[in-house]
Amino acid sequence: MPRGKSPELVELSGERQELWDAPTTTVQDKKELVRTIRTFTLTLAADGLRPREIAERLNQLGLKKLQGNIWSAETVAKKLSEEKRRRAFKREQPAW
Repeated sequence: MPRGKSPELVELSGERQELWDAPTTTVQDKKELVRTIRTFTLTLAADGLRPREIAERLNQLGLKKLQGNIWSAETVAKKLSEEKRRRAFKREQPAW
């Protein structure tokens, strides 16, 4: 299967909202769903895709934002920028 199109993610795309809304879904489960989409987005960015292309891919897979909206290039760019800042902050922290 081509990089950036894992079978787990394709399966998740159709079930994400039901999983999110299910009373049996824990906070930890929800965090894992968010992490999976974030990791996928970072993988696509590392592969050289631009925010608009990443947004298109997420939308093609049916992966909506937590509020149920589709992804835009601006939102993806913002998320990638936040991740870059988060990683830079982690590197600056002293190792205890």
